[in-house]
Amino acid sequence: MEERILYSQCWEDPLILNEALQVNTEDIVLSISSAGDNSLYLLTKNPKKIISIDSNPIQNFILEFKVAGIKTLDYKEFLELIGILESNKKEELYNKIRIKLNPKCREYWDENQTLVKQGIIHTGKFESYLSKFRNYIIPLSHSKKDIKELLSLNSLDEQKSFYNDKWNNFMWRITFKIFFSKTIMKIFGRDKNFFEHNKNKNISEHYYKRTFDGLTKIPINNNYFLHYILLKQYDIDNLPEYLKEKNFHLIKQNINKLKIITSDINTYLKKQEDNSFSKFNLSDVFELFSQEDYEKILKEILKKSKDNAIICYWNNLVCRNKHPSINNKIKRNFEISKKLFSKDRVFFYNDFIVEKIKKL
Repeated sequence: MEERILYSQCWEDPLILNEALQVNTEDIVLSISSAGDNSLYLLTKNPKKIISIDSNPIQNFILEFKVAGIKTLDYKEFLELIGILESNKKEELYNKIRIKLNPKCREYWDENQTLVKQGIIHTGKFESYLSKFRNYIIPLSHSKKDIKELLSLNSLDEQKSFYNDKWNNFMWRITFKIFFSKTIMKIFGRDKNFFEHNKNKNISEHYYKRTFDGLTKIPINNNYFLHYILLKQYDIDNLPEYLKEKNFHLIKQNINKLKIITSDINTYLKKQEDNSFSKFNLSDVFELFSQEDYEKILKEILKKSKDNAIICYWNNLVCRNKHPSINNKIKRNFEISKKLFSKDRVFFYNDFIVEKIKKL
């Protein structure tokens, strides 16, 4: 996998994640870092501990940067530093937090001051891909007025009518399907390893259908993911969960309960004691693994988890939701999975899996 910033924000919905996991004060959580947003948000639930893990050290550098900012700065300064609020003080604010970074992380950000000045939430490969979509593709089919109107809609009926009557024009369909083709995505959007196990021959059609659902079946008015995709900014009254002011203070209060680990998940789990973890946020990590390796990791999770532990993960292009070698010791809750997936504001995923471990 590329050792660069692949994602500078988390693109998994924290609300459905939290509703599935129901994190409490007794939980020890294993959470894929990605850009750290959801590991940070889960701190608001006051868990016993969160281990945030990623095999890409640069992804953990993003999280460490955010952690140092939360520890050191007040709320407004933090929003300025990471790129939510306009600011000409990013260099000054960075100098306040750099002492809290570990040496390798500090070296990375010292050498990448242009990223700091950009606002780090805008600097990932995927966020850059979205910028190209926003700046060069959408204007071919829609005006700024169209975008403003779309984001102002207040009901699903309005969304469906607008999509069918105005948004889904010929140019939208053709440019969308070219831009979200496998070839273009591998070059500009996602690490090529995420496509190794994909069997979907028409990726652009898959994303086109998922986007239709996202624009017509999920309320737009509180979907900050969509707002960012279309505008490269957030409404200050509709920020990501970890950036809301009340949550910022809870995270600051619990920040020392977060431990950051750079490792692949299987190697890390093998070194842990049995019955260690009670909740698992696995992002879409299984996109990277064969069916055989997926089941091997789940077997390791089974050993290291407590009885009644909960596992959550997303499928994007790779179908990883059945594990015959494990029998019924890890069992999917289809009702909860379906209910939560229907509300997922990050609409490009193909499935959301909620499973429970029954060891006894």
